[in-house]
Amino acid sequence: MPGIIRMLFCRPVFCLTAFLAGCSAIHGTSTPVGPGAPPRPPGCLVDVYPVPPDRPYVVVSHLTVNIEKTHFLASRLEEAMPELRAQACRSGADGIIGITERTDSYLESRSYTVSAQGIRFTR
Repeated sequence: MPGIIRMLFCRPVFCLTAFLAGCSAIHGTSTPVGPGAPPRPPGCLVDVYPVPPDRPYVVVSHLTVNIEKTHFLASRLEEAMPELRAQACRSGADGIIGITERTDSYLESRSYTVSAQGIRFTR
């Protein structure tokens, strides 16, 4: 009898967990601007500037991160930042400016897109 009770309890809990977890995918890209810059090492330190910095810089890349989720689950900027920083390192950027966010949805799927510019300091 305990096996039946465990099965009757565990199966709905498992299904609910799988339903709430849903499916998600994170995809990032960087597009060089001009001649671009040599890539920096993975995990490099990249600062995020809410306003453009006072130091002279050039834009070296356009950065984009897209997060797709199902089951009405929303995304936040904090989820996109690791991939945005990784794309900035790959594009040779020292910093990130001009972050914009956009959300779209269709039925139970949601798309969250973060765009920014990778910058490299000239001095």
